[in-house]
Amino acid sequence: MEKVLAKKRCNGPSLVLFDDAVEHVVKISRVLSLEKRSMMLVGVGGSGRKSLTAIASEIVDCKLCYPSKGHESSLAKILEDLRTVFRESGIKGQSIAFILSVSARIIAGLKLFCACI
Repeated sequence: MEKVLAKKRCNGPSLVLFDDAVEHVVKISRVLSLEKRSMMLVGVGGSGRKSLTAIASEIVDCKLCYPSKGHESSLAKILEDLRTVFRESGIKGQSIAFILSVSARIIAGLKLFCACI
């Protein structure tokens, strides 16, 4: 953690993490550093999934991606974003963490999409 903070040369306020948060950052970092990795974080809004994933991806030098603006509500647009992420990670070999906050509508669409494959 000190190495990452030194690299950023941040003059802002110090970051204080609770023990549980540190434990989750370690787990997320471990998964992101694996060769073939995949992880789904589930929790209520405001539980820190995005923040902890951002910290963990910075630690393991993994690019952090979100769906394009306005794409969160359309399954077709999310799949388009996923294709872009797969190209970057597969062809270019870049490590990417894709953060997707999904609604019940999108989850139902993804289940239908996965059932069709």
